[in-house]
Amino acid sequence: MVQPFFEHWQGPAGELSGWVAVHGASDVNEANRLADDIVLNGLAIVESRLDVSVLERLCPALPEQFAAYAADSKRPSSDGGDTRVRLKPDCPDLEPLFRDELLLTIAARVLRKPFALRYLVSRTVHPTATCQSLHMDCDVGTGPSQLLAFIWMLDAFDKNNGATQFIPGSHRGSPAGSPVLATGPVGSLIIYDRAILHGYTPNQSNADRRSIQGGFDPITEG
Repeated sequence: MVQPFFEHWQGPAGELSGWVAVHGASDVNEANRLADDIVLNGLAIVESRLDVSVLERLCPALPEQFAAYAADSKRPSSDGGDTRVRLKPDCPDLEPLFRDELLLTIAARVLRKPFALRYLVSRTVHPTATCQSLHMDCDVGTGPSQLLAFIWMLDAFDKNNGATQFIPGSHRGSPAGSPVLATGPVGSLIIYDRAILHGYTPNQSNADRRSIQGGFDPITEG
């Protein structure tokens, strides 16, 4: 686990305070709106958020260049549809992915308590991958938005290349509704409650669909 974020964050519920903040009223309004979307629907999407210079450093590189040293850092799925690689968060090229100001401000607004980076992985959905079963990363009932995750699109997410689908409201135990496909151009950001039902769709293209994903957990005392 890396150095906690907002370790001195003492603002009341909903207040955007701490050592990371967005600048300008419009940015604060956007952060509040996106945080409200996550609380209500379970996810929010920010299009084309990642700086081009960051993409230029990350996209040509193989995931192994940023992989953790552990022998089990690379993990293909049992059906071969996708591959996950655990990444080293202390790599400078990766810092913009979990220190993005808007991302951290939204996380503080949703979690409302100090939090830390729990994991950082690259994920590649391969051509011919079939539909992933809808699943939750944690159980409903652990508390509203106690665990938060994010996905950076290193390739565009579209209806043909395995974009992730979500069931809005399922993180609150709402009856299952229709899935929503999270699409966006390269560099877009998805932030979601890890109790929401989700899973990638079939990759019917002839190319890998790549992303980098991470998660924030509240810091518990004791």
